[in-house]
Amino acid sequence: MTSISANRSLERSATIQDKKEHRFSQESVQEVMSGIYARGDRLMKRFLLFHFLLALVFAPIYGTWLVTLAVGAAAVGMFFASAALLPGAFLTRCVAGIALQMFVALHIYQLHGLPEMHFFFFTTFTMMIVYQDGKCMWPGAFLIIAQHTAFAILTYRGIELSYFGRDEVDIQKFVFHFGIALGQVGICSYWAVLLRQQTLREAYQQAQLSRNQALLEKQLQQVQQSEEELQSQTEELTRAKEALSAAYESEKRVAETLQRSLLLTAPEDRFPGLAVKTFYEAAVSDTLVGGDFYDTFALDERRVALVVGDVSGKGISAAADTAEIKYALRAFLRDDPDTARALCRLNDFVCYAQRFDGRSPTSLVALALAVVDTATGEVTVSSAGAEPPLLLCSDGKSEEVDIRGLLLGVQPGEAYDTVIVHLGVGDVMMMLTDGLTEARGRDRALLGYDGLARMAVRFLPTRSLQEMGRAILGSARAFAGGSLQDDACLLIARRH
Repeated sequence: MTSISANRSLERSATIQDKKEHRFSQESVQEVMSGIYARGDRLMKRFLLFHFLLALVFAPIYGTWLVTLAVGAAAVGMFFASAALLPGAFLTRCVAGIALQMFVALHIYQLHGLPEMHFFFFTTFTMMIVYQDGKCMWPGAFLIIAQHTAFAILTYRGIELSYFGRDEVDIQKFVFHFGIALGQVGICSYWAVLLRQQTLREAYQQAQLSRNQALLEKQLQQVQQSEEELQSQTEELTRAKEALSAAYESEKRVAETLQRSLLLTAPEDRFPGLAVKTFYEAAVSDTLVGGDFYDTFALDERRVALVVGDVSGKGISAAADTAEIKYALRAFLRDDPDTARALCRLNDFVCYAQRFDGRSPTSLVALALAVVDTATGEVTVSSAGAEPPLLLCSDGKSEEVDIRGLLLGVQPGEAYDTVIVHLGVGDVMMMLTDGLTEARGRDRALLGYDGLARMAVRFLPTRSLQEMGRAILGSARAFAGGSLQDDACLLIARRH
């Protein structure tokens, strides 16, 4: 049975049989062990032929040719026939043990009870470990014990068998003799069981590796397919852009925005009068792309939009949803800079995507949006279930922007509120996702919004936004024991 078919059978196994054998079905265990049994049969044939050859060497010493040929041929023929008719069967393994003990008895007889010949008993049972089957050893063990007992009785009654002398036939000696023998068989049997469990463990791990490799290949194909689909959509949007008229200027801006790179961010000094720095911290335990994102872009010469959001889900689907939401929001704001109306339109966009584009109904979005007038310092803030922005005044005071709203994608037609705050020269506004506030310490306590605010106030005097952001993230990581449990985004803006 090939390793590929064995792996496939292990993957199909659903019946729980034996916890010691990694919960394989009996069919799967047999498939894995069939190769072990076949190898054991091949080695056992060689070992039996070796003993037959050894018996022929011993035969001339006391002239035991007839018994040697009869017993040796019977033992070898019995096993070869069983291996041919019942390959890999439990009966064949038992026959192997019996054939080996026939040779043990023969060697003892050939040298007229020489004590050293009993060492063959230990070597033969050690050889039986090759089958990794503790049960098949015992028939041969009981047979050799029965043979010794029968010959001892015959010798004691005066029948000369040249097997051991009358003075050697002693109950106490037999008890110790058989006790040691059974102990040896028990040790070999236990070792065979341990090897069997290791073999099944390795087979299980190999099957899991094959399954994981297949999953990775499937994910790679999905990634390639997604890239092709995104490229095709980009080409369609480019052609649509050329055909749009002035009456559909809003849709044209959506198409233009969706063509921009998902990871493109503005430099810190991009906006006159407002320094902006963004940070992204991936959770160490996550191997998939998360849905946390940020965006900064100008609406006109004076107004700058600041966005921080969190799309539910992980992986390629979350990244694709993030791209749609980011660039759809850009288009909506440039068409109408009112933050509340922009969130209302974006909410409908997400709800309709769930209904008509096959997006999961659990695909929700938490998002905080702020539009800053860099000339006056007026900031218009709207929120859809996100962490509220934090204002840090240059005098060291902090204030939470009290704004709430329903997550995007829950129900269409939802209305959102706006709050207007003032950002003075030197003041800082922070926007973040819950990966920071939900950082969990060693005592399982959450950092929380207030804890993060205290960190921000402590680092407010830092000269650059880059240093301030790194200090806040570093403190959050330290609080969480070295790494965050969830992805986190941080956006820091300072008016100057």
